[in-house]
Amino acid sequence: MNHSKRNVVCLVINGLNIGFLGAYGNSWVQTPGFDLLASQSTLFDQYYIHSPHLISFYEAVFRGTHPAVLNSISSNEYSEAQKCSLPQLFNFAGYRTVLITDDSEVAFHSASTEFSDIKLIDIPDRSSPVDIVEESHFYSFFAQIMDQIIEIQTEIEDIPFFIWGHFSGWSQIWDFPLDNRLAFVDDEDDPDPYSDIIVPSAWISLPNKKQTDIKSFVQDSSFLSPNQSPNILDDLDKKQSIQEAYCGGISVFDKALDEFCQVFQSNAFWNDSLFLLTSNRGFPLGEHQQIGNDFLNLYSEELHLPLLIHFPDQEECFRSSALVDPCDIFVTLASFSEKNQISNAGIREPVHSSLDDHSSQLGQQYFQIDQQWGNNLLNVISETNDSRAFHEYLLIVEKDALSQNRVVVTNEWFLRQTIKINLTNDNQPERPHYELFVLPDDRWNVNEVADRCEKELEKLIPLLTLSVKS
Repeated sequence: MNHSKRNVVCLVINGLNIGFLGAYGNSWVQTPGFDLLASQSTLFDQYYIHSPHLISFYEAVFRGTHPAVLNSISSNEYSEAQKCSLPQLFNFAGYRTVLITDDSEVAFHSASTEFSDIKLIDIPDRSSPVDIVEESHFYSFFAQIMDQIIEIQTEIEDIPFFIWGHFSGWSQIWDFPLDNRLAFVDDEDDPDPYSDIIVPSAWISLPNKKQTDIKSFVQDSSFLSPNQSPNILDDLDKKQSIQEAYCGGISVFDKALDEFCQVFQSNAFWNDSLFLLTSNRGFPLGEHQQIGNDFLNLYSEELHLPLLIHFPDQEECFRSSALVDPCDIFVTLASFSEKNQISNAGIREPVHSSLDDHSSQLGQQYFQIDQQWGNNLLNVISETNDSRAFHEYLLIVEKDALSQNRVVVTNEWFLRQTIKINLTNDNQPERPHYELFVLPDDRWNVNEVADRCEKELEKLIPLLTLSVKS
């Protein structure tokens, strides 16, 4: 095996929910493309993001920085983290580094500027869904990723590539064909699927709640974006119609992924490549009254996401129940770049900076620092795997170190803390409200048990106040 040809392709799909994929247990949405890929990869069952904020996610995966450290004045580690990034490490290792995205916030992230090439894809200006899958934005994104891989192989055959693709997914445009949406209408009594191209956003009114009560609750909640008035949805058929449309998007995603993988796997470099597929945030579909991402909810539908990695030469599926987070992705890829380093000759410098001897030393220094925050996921399938080296718990924050709304996840528990701001009392915070759910049985956070598990709650609460996780 030629170590100089170990390529890396990472795809992040915004809004990809773990509960709608066959390999993760769904039986009513067919995802043969994803399931086939999963059968050749390592599947992580307990992957949680640190924060639903996009920038916080990329601070973790590009710099290995836990968001609980962001905006923490006393953190020396964070100042070091600012000096080195994942694309820098791959540049230094001799890779051609490319970022492809349709999200300008990702394209202009400070770490993104270290890629050798940045390709910002336009989101199509459409007023209605497309007629066939091949015309969809989903399909176009995967096609452009594949075109970039082929182009690189044609131009510089002997140099490995590191391609990071971020797709807005369900967060920007719902242009999936109507036929794909209608496929999830089970019988004649079901409502017609949501047929608009605009991303749905609503707050569901419960039968025992008045609309005025719901509006007051949502507007007072710190999870609502500033100056935003929620769209109140009191017709549960509309909720089902949106879910049907979302499933139509899953079928489009799966077909696009399947065709991408067929082309990718037909090339000789597939076996020598690391391929990673994940999401940066789930798309709530009414599990806790919320539809869409206009406000944060910090429940599992937003935080518990799919993570699949095909390691070089992996031929069979491996499944891990270890707790995993975005910092682990950083450490895994940083370690991969270090072990597969080749000559730097012929590689173009990053767009806005160069990696000189001083910055490479910083990179090695930071890599050592980050080992306290993340794990190399390749170890989960190694013979030397020691489960004690993985996380005992994960700390999730709304945005950064200043966030008071937080979650702690262990293998047995999901603890959610929310603190509202009292607008009638000089914006003073109210007492924390706790919700506790049993894992893995209650993976959808349905059966709240805090009042019945006081001892467990008492043990978990102190973990919420830590600036970084274990």
